[in-house]
Amino acid sequence: MAKIELRMGLFDPGMTAMHRAGLGGMAMSLKATKAGTVPGLGSKVEADAITLTFDEGDAEALARFVEAAMYCEGGLVRFAAFDKQSSADVMHMNECLLGTLLQHPKMLRPDGAKKAERVLSVDDGKTVVFRVKQLTDFVHRYAAREKLLAADGTLARKPIEIKGWAIPGAVQRHSKVAATTYTEPPERLLPLLFAPLGVVPMRIVGAGGSGKHRFVLLIPEVSDLRAFPGKRKRFAATRNMICAGPADAVLHFFAALEGSRAGEKLRSRCIAWTIGKVTWSSQQMTRTEELELLEPSAEKITTYNTITKHAEKRLVEGARSQAFWTVPAWRSFLTENLAAGRPLWAGLHRATTIDADRRKRLLQYERKHIMEIVNEMIQNDSLGNEAEQRFVAAFHQAIRQRWGALGERIRSERLDQQSTFNKDFEVMRVTLSRPKNAETFRHAVTDFWARAGRNSVLQAHWRDVLTFLRSEDWQLGRDLALLALASYPGKGSSGTEDTETDSDREEQDT
Repeated sequence: MAKIELRMGLFDPGMTAMHRAGLGGMAMSLKATKAGTVPGLGSKVEADAITLTFDEGDAEALARFVEAAMYCEGGLVRFAAFDKQSSADVMHMNECLLGTLLQHPKMLRPDGAKKAERVLSVDDGKTVVFRVKQLTDFVHRYAAREKLLAADGTLARKPIEIKGWAIPGAVQRHSKVAATTYTEPPERLLPLLFAPLGVVPMRIVGAGGSGKHRFVLLIPEVSDLRAFPGKRKRFAATRNMICAGPADAVLHFFAALEGSRAGEKLRSRCIAWTIGKVTWSSQQMTRTEELELLEPSAEKITTYNTITKHAEKRLVEGARSQAFWTVPAWRSFLTENLAAGRPLWAGLHRATTIDADRRKRLLQYERKHIMEIVNEMIQNDSLGNEAEQRFVAAFHQAIRQRWGALGERIRSERLDQQSTFNKDFEVMRVTLSRPKNAETFRHAVTDFWARAGRNSVLQAHWRDVLTFLRSEDWQLGRDLALLALASYPGKGSSGTEDTETDSDREEQDT
């Protein structure tokens, strides 16, 4: 019987980033299943292509390969390539898959599948509740037989219709126009069946994890199929499937691969699809945003590592002794600016004005994180340019002198220290947030400094400081002023303690 060779190249016409990631997942599966043990299937993995061989009348060998590479066990999706995942990692991965590629009930067997809560003890006895489903099969697995095989056991010859489970957003544009249906030939559908292994489904937690931002589907750009399996396995642990948002996810991907040997590096691009709920389609989650990032510079990676060092992902105790993951809002805010190439502090005024919960996180509950980040950047002389550093330093000195005087008043009048400092902190925040143009900002800042007394930083570096009182830079100056207030390392407000809010738990429940 004649042999069929199915060659799938990374850079063949029609191959998207999702296809290439899927081809990387296929390479992982061939290695994990030892393809020679799949009856009737031969394989060859090159750096830029995979070739599968099978008898012309036994295309079912492809289905056998898919079924060996992915399966359901104990009601959960499992992959042969991730055979060393812990129980908690498997459950978290299932949560992320059910929120991204497998969210539609019709893609699961039994149809819709029964929802299940599973309680697991992880990390020194912390109890975590996972919300999964009792599955016996899922579309990426059973589609191999339904889509790839013709009735006579040969490979399907006609283009195959593609749905959103294979590529989120791949839908028929017009219900009555067949030509707008997304279709693929078998050699491009097969890589998509392995996409759940090649992409990294992640959950957004913390201030950014709600509404339009629930999950992230991270799509690495694959250029070396032999090197990819080892890289992808780094992201099989729960901690690496948690992020503060798409920017954090992409930067984490590059940071995790930093320092690998040049011959093993992936291509210098990564895409993040944000998935969440929108008002016009509340019954399911939709792809709401796309972020594409070229490989960042070493300086950017260093800055990212500084941010994440002091704004770590944490598993914390919640209500009813149930633990949940949280990520500081500062991590989300700073990584968004870092990925976009903006000044790290750009938009701080807006972030603390339009969302009261986020304001409390950034300026009160999570001040400890920004204090540590700013302190390390000052020590490394990396807190923006010299003018930005002087501007922040001038505010720090003004606050120090203002609170020194306030401390004397508290002692002499026997006032409550904590409440008095908290009230003054809020007065300063409102004073620095209220200006709506350059003129009112200049007035607020100069009055603020004048009331604080003699300022040696201003005296020595007034030319640098004046930069942010000019019409073209006043908004960044306002952001820097709020940064200085949040990062001042004094005893000032209760925000020096790292505190969680009730919404953290609510975000995990949704």
